[in-house]
Amino acid sequence: MACHTGEFPRAFPVARAADGLSISRSGFGWAASGPSAYRPPLASPRWRSCRTEEQKAARLASRQLERTTPALSPELKLLLAVGPDPGEDEVRDILEKDLSNWKNPKFATSVFSGLAEHRLPYTAIKLLHAMLACRVDVNVFHLNAAIAACSKAGEWQLALGLLKNAPLVKCSPNDRSFNAAISACSSRGQWHVAFSLLQEMPEVRVAPSEVSYNAAISSCQARDDKWQLALRLLCEMPQATLRPSQISFSATMSVCVQGGVWRLALLLLSDVAQLSVTPDRITQNSGITACRIGGQWQLALSCLAAMPEMRVSPNEVSYNAAISACEKSAQWQHALCCLSSMPRQRAAPDGISYNAAISACEKGGQWQVVLSLLCRMRVLSVESDVVTYNSAMSACDKGGEWQPALHLFSTMVDLGLMPDAISHNAAISACATSCKWPMAVRLLSKMHAARATPDAISFSASISACERAAQWPVALLLLSCMSERSVKTDVIALSAVISACSKGDYWQQALQLFDGMECSLMPDRIVYNTAISACEKGAQWQTALRLLSGMPAMRIVRDVISCSVTISACEKGYQWQLALSLLGNMPGMRVVPNQITYNAAISACEKGDRIDIAIQLLRECKKKGIAQSLSSIPWAIARLGISDPHVIQSAFSEALVQLRASAGHSPRELSTLAWAAAMLDVSDPELSSALVQQVIPRIQDFDVEELLLVAWGAAASFAVDQELFQAIQEELLGRLSKFDARRFPELGRNKFIQGTLGVIWACNHAGLLSEQFLESTRKAIRQTGKEMDIERGTSMSQAHLSLETSIDSSLLQGQPQIALDLADRFVVLKPPDWEVADQHTELQLSSFVQSSLGVRASMPILWDSEHGCGFVHRLDVPSSGLILGAKSYEAYFDLQVQLRAGEISRDYLVLCHGWMRPRSEIEARVTWRDAGSPTASGLQGKPSRTRLKVTAHVVPQQLPSVALSLVAIRIATGRRHQIRSHLSHVGHPTVCDGKYTASPTFQSDSTWLCERNFLHRYRLAFSDASRVRQEVMVPIPADLLSSLNKLSAKERASEGAMHLWLSGLGPRDWEECAPLPCSSKRKASKEGDARPHHLQCCSKRLRKGQPAAACTEHS
Repeated sequence: MACHTGEFPRAFPVARAADGLSISRSGFGWAASGPSAYRPPLASPRWRSCRTEEQKAARLASRQLERTTPALSPELKLLLAVGPDPGEDEVRDILEKDLSNWKNPKFATSVFSGLAEHRLPYTAIKLLHAMLACRVDVNVFHLNAAIAACSKAGEWQLALGLLKNAPLVKCSPNDRSFNAAISACSSRGQWHVAFSLLQEMPEVRVAPSEVSYNAAISSCQARDDKWQLALRLLCEMPQATLRPSQISFSATMSVCVQGGVWRLALLLLSDVAQLSVTPDRITQNSGITACRIGGQWQLALSCLAAMPEMRVSPNEVSYNAAISACEKSAQWQHALCCLSSMPRQRAAPDGISYNAAISACEKGGQWQVVLSLLCRMRVLSVESDVVTYNSAMSACDKGGEWQPALHLFSTMVDLGLMPDAISHNAAISACATSCKWPMAVRLLSKMHAARATPDAISFSASISACERAAQWPVALLLLSCMSERSVKTDVIALSAVISACSKGDYWQQALQLFDGMECSLMPDRIVYNTAISACEKGAQWQTALRLLSGMPAMRIVRDVISCSVTISACEKGYQWQLALSLLGNMPGMRVVPNQITYNAAISACEKGDRIDIAIQLLRECKKKGIAQSLSSIPWAIARLGISDPHVIQSAFSEALVQLRASAGHSPRELSTLAWAAAMLDVSDPELSSALVQQVIPRIQDFDVEELLLVAWGAAASFAVDQELFQAIQEELLGRLSKFDARRFPELGRNKFIQGTLGVIWACNHAGLLSEQFLESTRKAIRQTGKEMDIERGTSMSQAHLSLETSIDSSLLQGQPQIALDLADRFVVLKPPDWEVADQHTELQLSSFVQSSLGVRASMPILWDSEHGCGFVHRLDVPSSGLILGAKSYEAYFDLQVQLRAGEISRDYLVLCHGWMRPRSEIEARVTWRDAGSPTASGLQGKPSRTRLKVTAHVVPQQLPSVALSLVAIRIATGRRHQIRSHLSHVGHPTVCDGKYTASPTFQSDSTWLCERNFLHRYRLAFSDASRVRQEVMVPIPADLLSSLNKLSAKERASEGAMHLWLSGLGPRDWEECAPLPCSSKRKASKEGDARPHHLQCCSKRLRKGQPAAACTEHS
């Protein structure tokens, strides 16, 4: 038989246009173009049946045959009993038992029909052979029934064989023979054979019927590209004097839908009404399916609504197609409406219905509705499958609800459903959303055992989970596993790994990955932005600029993120000029700077000490009307240290208006506003109340760093709110109960610990530190230190106590001395000119401790600069005194908790200028620009508190005109240069302090009073590992004692204190220090000028003709 290729003849009038499909009428009068040509058929006056007389006769004959043929004859039972492929002798034996029955044509036809119903083609063929061998007449009905058996069994080759060998059985095939053979070919996708049979029918003088064409058209569904052939067959039917029926149109529409030409399917549906063909349910369902394919959900709903008007009842297929059309366009409300309408039309929702509705809600972000539908399925006993749970998990993941998503995954396993790759990907993605990277990696590793093959999405989702947790080593390992398992590495996975390395402060690895990526994959804008962000982390401003300038050559459009991150990289590299230049060039790149861009440029200018330019940028940002967030202007004002009260009041008034207008501000915005208010000392009860009202209800949304900023801001500036501090501590208590240091990445772990320690300080500073919170935090943080000791191999000796004695002589030689050596902590005495551990000078206290106490393998913390080389606090380079340190991470974190909770006592002896009036405390905020600049005390900055007692007023024996005060100090906060800055702030700078006194004063102090800064920490008190209180005290160093011997007490009340200090040891505790009596204050007021002492001092200097610069010590 010749097989037709299915190609169109040149004259066939069908052509696809660019914007749609144009069809010219060929026998039907079709004239339609594009999607707008579809008109849903409405109810017509009468729909006439198009059944031909031949169809009616065939149906009548079939009914008569059913009435006259027994249901199951003995012979048929015997044939069924011999199996699907009996031997010819077995069939012949059954036939020969009673040949008289077989000579009845109707009886034989009934047996063949029974074999067809039971799909026994081989038995039917052997029965034909047996009848010929026994000389029993075989007619066309027998032949047709045998071919039908082949068709129903899917044996299209046997059907063709019977049709071809029909002359051998002495009968001529009719249209039903060909129809059965064509149907057999159609069922097995043999469209070319079916088409050839249809073409062959006229050659053997058999007229094709409507059924012939319908079967041939249906065979075209085997190939998506054979819709043209189906349409050609439909057009040929009128030429063959056949009128297309609903089946003809339905089959053609199905082929068009499958071939993606949904517009043509809708045109065919429109023409059904014009041709007076009654559209049945199948036709309408095909039209709705066409709408689904084309994303025309409105037309799908229109077709569904028109079905009752045409006296066609929609069934489950109709509704499922309509719901799927809504699902494709994310019209979840309409999908739910269709689902709820099904029972009213006596259509029972099935798994397909619910799956489509769940998928629609998933695309619409309605995870709550999805879970409700899933529950309804269980109540109605509608069977759910893997697709159902995959959609539900995806909906929960998109909604940020990772816990329900993972619960659904476990439920699948409990129900006996086998999760596939999509299921695992959704679960892994949920883990990424919740930063549960260990669970994500575990799910990925178990995919093979679950017979689910990991794909690029699986690895990318797992890498994203590691990226969010800054687990760059695991992300790199997963990336290497992708290549090992022959999974193609995509841009998403590489971008996530680069971002993971960047977040983990391993910007070098991030840039290496990016360089390798340029050789194998084409990076997109997101990858470039991620790489530039890595440069920003490492202050690699040159590389960031190179990447930014190279984006156009890669045909990648630079956006505001690219420019903003590059400006931030310049800011970290102290390249304020380049930052400004890039900001000015952004309009030429067709990029509009936003608030983040200006903030980065402002920070760059602030770091470059160009406050004037930064203020200009701030004004320019406001003038251009760039959208400002809640905290952007207050943040900039605080960062620049602007002190204009009108500017500050205006900025926070605007912030208050925004707070009252909306409750949707992000935790970052709220916490930054609290920080800015604290730095600028803004005490506004209304602002405080508005902040508290928005923070407390959403306290769970704040990360630890944001909780720290809120607590710090509340303690330092706005009104102390007991409810706020209680909420913060309760929230952190809940997180501490779930905190597992082993599952946290190092960077995330450190941020969590530092944030928690900061909250302890803030609560203690506010006087609202809960004992339960403190002890729980202490336990959790110590446990973290213990885990780190195990990881890094810390090994300590048994506890012992060793208090050194020859301290004075050592100090005279300028060498440090171990004052206390315990099993896990120590106290060292620092001489002047030694730096603790910042590597800015040659003399490093950390080097001394490393050589004195242990080896690197047993005490790694002593070499760990990220943890201060074990030192718990600092002491200025020119000062001397005791410093507390730890030999293990557990001890280090324990001491850090004590420090933040105010449990460590640090007592100092200071000699300062002027006769300080008795006072108990200096509370002033401090700020500093960089490591080399002085610390300024005033109304803005970080809150700082210095407690002091004036113990003596003295004068130098050789300079009786110079007034000095001997002060005992205990600090409540430990800011940079706090004591020196605070004393200078109140007009009494430290003796021999080159940073906080004028140069002439410093020179005079060095010559006549002391060769170095007169500031000495003489006492430390803390708790050891057993919670036993330890106290370490050292005498006044010999050089400072020598300076005290050069002083004379101003009055009798000062003589006792001087005698006590000159004895070498002084009081044991700051609390025991006796301040000067108030009478000294009154006497000073009577004898001296009523003005503040520093103004008196400045006046005397000016009267003596000294330069004004000498008075800067009191500014």
